[in-house]
Amino acid sequence: MTQNKIVAWNVRGFYNTERVLLCENLVRSYNLDMLCSLEAKNPQHFLYNQWFVASHSIFDSEASCDNFDLAFLSRI
Repeated sequence: MTQNKIVAWNVRGFYNTERVLLCENLVRSYNLDMLCSLEAKNPQHFLYNQWFVASHSIFDSEASCDNFDLAFLSRI
């Protein structure tokens, strides 16, 4: 049985493209299959912004999920 390499990281300031580069390096360095980036302060509309999605994609095939409906005062 093959185990997937999964990391969850509370990436403060993921809206900053420098943080994206750090995530990309983390994925490459450890050959990760999945990176769960936890960011509590990104506005929901970022997930629908084409520039944000294009510049913050790390894997060839990825998706986003959120619990904005459950958030209180921009906190998840």
